[in-house]
Amino acid sequence: MTTLLLDCTSGSTKEGFAGAARPLVSKACALPPISSYAHPKERSDGGHYHHSVQEVHAAIDAAPVTEAVKQDARGVYAIIAAAEAKAHGTDVEHVHFHEVGDADAIAHVLAACDALAHLAFDEVCATPVCTGHGFVTCAHGTLPIPAPATANILAEVPTVSGSQEGELTTPIGAALVAYYAQRFIDAEVENIEADLTICCNPC
Repeated sequence: MTTLLLDCTSGSTKEGFAGAARPLVSKACALPPISSYAHPKERSDGGHYHHSVQEVHAAIDAAPVTEAVKQDARGVYAIIAAAEAKAHGTDVEHVHFHEVGDADAIAHVLAACDALAHLAFDEVCATPVCTGHGFVTCAHGTLPIPAPATANILAEVPTVSGSQEGELTTPIGAALVAYYAQRFIDAEVENIEADLTICCNPC
């Protein structure tokens, strides 16, 4: 059995996850640059960018990837949308994304999903997710870490705050882990020999 380990001991971000997954893919596959995965139009409202679930899906549908990769990316965004809807007390259909719905975010999600689609593994394990602590400033103001959407995504996931101040796990990083991880391990108790490891935030 081939095991993929998601190492979240330093957190999980879109850049960390995609950046660590892509080098594991054989050079023969020639993955495109991350920036080429998504080019959605942005809509400004009061100085902030808002992106509907439909706009994000349209960007995913237009991406130069297989339908299986698009399905994975939609799955990741479904987790984010549900968490945002819970945080704002609304329905998923009425959710509007800020940073997590921009071109860079969508591109990183697609790049991460595309990389994993090229990897051969039977099982995906993950360590408890380190969130960091303190406060973060975003489109909704200054929020405690983990931010509400991130906390909602990680509600059923083992987490640790860690000693480092700052947002070590973002909503997209959390959603990628929640989508792919089949089980979580305690590295101090369980000795797992992973065939592939993704450090979800630069270690």
